[in-house]
Amino acid sequence: QYLDGPLFSHILGYQWRMPEEQVDAYLSLPGSDYTANDMVGYSGLERTMEAELHGHRGRRHVEVDAYGREMAVLAYEPPQAGHSLVLNLDRELQARTEEYLREGMLAAKGQSASAIVMSPRTGEVLAFVSLPTYDNNLFAQGKTESYQSLLDDPSQPMFCRAISGQYPPGSTFKIIPAVAALQDKVINLSTTFDCEGTMYLDVGDVKWPFYCWIRKNHWRHGELNIVQALAQSCDIFFYKMVGGYEDFPGLGLDSLTHYERLFGLGEPTGIELEGEAKGLVPTTKYKRLNYQESWTTGDTYNAAIGQGFVLATPLQMLNALCAVANGGTLYRPQLVRDIIDADGNIVRPFQPQVIRRLDLSPSVLQTVQQGLRLAVTEGTAPLANLPEVAVAGKTGSAEFGEPDAKGERPTHAWFAAYAPFENPEVAVIVFVEGGGEGSSTAAPIAARILRYYFGLPASEAPATP
Repeated sequence: QYLDGPLFSHILGYQWRMPEEQVDAYLSLPGSDYTANDMVGYSGLERTMEAELHGHRGRRHVEVDAYGREMAVLAYEPPQAGHSLVLNLDRELQARTEEYLREGMLAAKGQSASAIVMSPRTGEVLAFVSLPTYDNNLFAQGKTESYQSLLDDPSQPMFCRAISGQYPPGSTFKIIPAVAALQDKVINLSTTFDCEGTMYLDVGDVKWPFYCWIRKNHWRHGELNIVQALAQSCDIFFYKMVGGYEDFPGLGLDSLTHYERLFGLGEPTGIELEGEAKGLVPTTKYKRLNYQESWTTGDTYNAAIGQGFVLATPLQMLNALCAVANGGTLYRPQLVRDIIDADGNIVRPFQPQVIRRLDLSPSVLQTVQQGLRLAVTEGTAPLANLPEVAVAGKTGSAEFGEPDAKGERPTHAWFAAYAPFENPEVAVIVFVEGGGEGSSTAAPIAARILRYYFGLPASEAPATP
């Protein structure tokens, strides 16, 4: 029985009758006492932690008479209960995160959504939500007919967006090229680029236009340095900084992909769940093999702002932000805190697990951090600004799909943040599929989550349609 059902179903998963095609694998495990009729973990932690949760059968060696009646017990081996898991999740924080995310998703008429709350100091996952969700009690109760209906549901409630959904990260991605260009000394704090709202790339006799998001408001950013460019999320600054412009060579694709991988993109984070997607770090080889086309400067421009071929999961982007917030350590996100035996003894205590330590200059990270703080106080994320707690963050509005009659594409709403700015204790990411602008959809949801986490007075919920 799963007491909270849909609230934790993407995390806990469920048990199911041992699949026929996996019977031999289970029976051949070292010390296996499985039988073909056993229930086994089918998804979530039920599956990945099956070995710890399973336990062992008891055995009785009995003497019977000619009629099969038990006469004596010759030997007895008592059953052994499996271990139990203590999770890092906070149940109330999980419930609030789900509530705020659902309300924000409905208000924005989004199709699906995900939100994750994590400690940047240790990688502990404190809340983990993917919407829509499903009730894992349906399977615990053996309602097999429910499985097909869930699979046929076009909203895909069993699909965990937080780790399996691969999306263009949009401007939340800009933290990576910002670190890369500063670390490689392609730019410094004094470097500025001019944003007129539109820039043109000369390709032969054709001038290809590349736009900044601010152009649709008939505005321009003007001259910006890297801190201001992060705060205002200026696309043209990042086009020029990464792809080059006129006599400025730019960071280049090879360096960009190096830092993407350094921050964990293109590989699973290693969280204790199956089905984690790798995302996509695009290269010239990738485009040649998949599209039979050469890589262009325009492709680099798009990659610089987390568009084009770039894909990431919400968990990957949150983990990358945590590495910026904590000073350069990429942790493996962990749902499981302790493993305890049947007597309550801890058999495996929690230990933070470091994926890698990024060899980055503290001054580089401090510069990027300043840009993220300014984004909340003066930039694109004013709706995440909390008077009581200093928040730093990055908005994203990632285009996808086909353009409408006006040539505009729908956008996913992103916002990633951490707080307090001076000594980060918690980080959060909010993603709303088809949710519009990250600044107006995702940032307020994150602000409500942070308010609850820090015990601050609740803000008003967004109006739902």
